[in-house]
Amino acid sequence: MQTITINIRQFPILHSEYIQNIFDYTDLSSKDRKLYDETKFALFQLVQIDVPDSLVEFFIDGKKFSPALIQSISFQQLLEDINTNQIKTHITSQIPGVLEYEEEKVKIPANDEILSRIKRVNSLAKENSYPEFYYYQIPISEEELFITKQDYKKIKEEYLPFLPFLDLSKVEFANMDFRKIDFSNTNIEHIDFSTAYQNSIAGSSFKNVCLIGKQLENVDATSADLCGTYLTINSDTVSLKDTKLDSSILLLSQGQVIENPERKGYFLVKENTNIKLHF
Repeated sequence: MQTITINIRQFPILHSEYIQNIFDYTDLSSKDRKLYDETKFALFQLVQIDVPDSLVEFFIDGKKFSPALIQSISFQQLLEDINTNQIKTHITSQIPGVLEYEEEKVKIPANDEILSRIKRVNSLAKENSYPEFYYYQIPISEEELFITKQDYKKIKEEYLPFLPFLDLSKVEFANMDFRKIDFSNTNIEHIDFSTAYQNSIAGSSFKNVCLIGKQLENVDATSADLCGTYLTINSDTVSLKDTKLDSSILLLSQGQVIENPERKGYFLVKENTNIKLHF
């Protein structure tokens, strides 16, 4: 079983190390680059401490994770071990007090009655041919749904697997930590991406969330799933690396609509659209 050490640096890596990583990444084959990116994304999903990504580094059995490490260990095996939780994790920090602060924070639990109702609805949905019938059934308040951390909000962990079953239409999603959250098939209406924590929705999914009239700009949307959202995206200010897009998206560049995104190098996911009504 591999041991992954998550180290929180006091300062970002040296510029020379950053440049070397770029050179090593460039030398990788396209297949190895994709594997490296997937493994790096999986590693960052293990980080539960709210610090900038630039301060986080990983060690695999004592060896620093970088593009060059692919010559020494199997990234494919590492990725499989992470995805199946066949790993040991250890957290260290060069910033005094960070770990103590995380450990001392009081966790506000979710409401047992609401959780019980959600789990019941979830069980019924799994037994039904049309689980969408059970979506948006459970009302919830902002005070119950969120944990407030300084100047931003996070969703309580207990609710994360059941978001489609909650009625989120009246909840204000502003000053939110959207990263790595699956909002797919929810009925979110009031959402403000301009106030996103760390200007990022990286790794999140808004698949099949109707966001007509909403515009995405000045954010990191790396590895996000935006299919079926009907979003307008300013491609000049939004990072779209490995982002899933489809024909519902309106892409802009220099204020003009990109008529043929695929000719500009964008890959659009092609899936059959299934119109499902909810009453």
